[in-house]
Amino acid sequence: MSQRLAGTASAAAAARRGAGEPELLAQGGLRAPAPSPRLRSSVRAMMRLTAFYTPPSDPAAFDEHYLTVHTPLAKRLPGLVRLETARAVGTPDGSPAPYHRTAELYFESAADIDAAFASDVGKATAKDAGDLAARTGSVFSLMVSEVD
Repeated sequence: MSQRLAGTASAAAAARRGAGEPELLAQGGLRAPAPSPRLRSSVRAMMRLTAFYTPPSDPAAFDEHYLTVHTPLAKRLPGLVRLETARAVGTPDGSPAPYHRTAELYFESAADIDAAFASDVGKATAKDAGDLAARTGSVFSLMVSEVD
């Protein structure tokens, strides 16, 4: 695990408290982990960056900006293969969802995620995500996954 990624765990904890991860992302500090040895030896694993946004104080304002500004910006990330966004509507037991929105960004490799967020578009996307969350009372956190 890279030194930069090791700092991401503490940054993720800080993001859950409302600070840290957006700034880390905006500074190009997010480092995706390398695929597991199991996958490296057989097939090249696609990597997925998932963003989780907690319910904002003003969902309509959040969604307006998210759909008209943030998502079009994210679609310009270099190396992005696919982007899926979703608005949570509840849980199977009927309780409120812990997140308002999620976004799944797919890349060919961990290096492509790193390069995307080191680019000018990546830095602008990360800054916009942090600004949007702060302005609307949401908190976002990130997770990097290997796609099976």
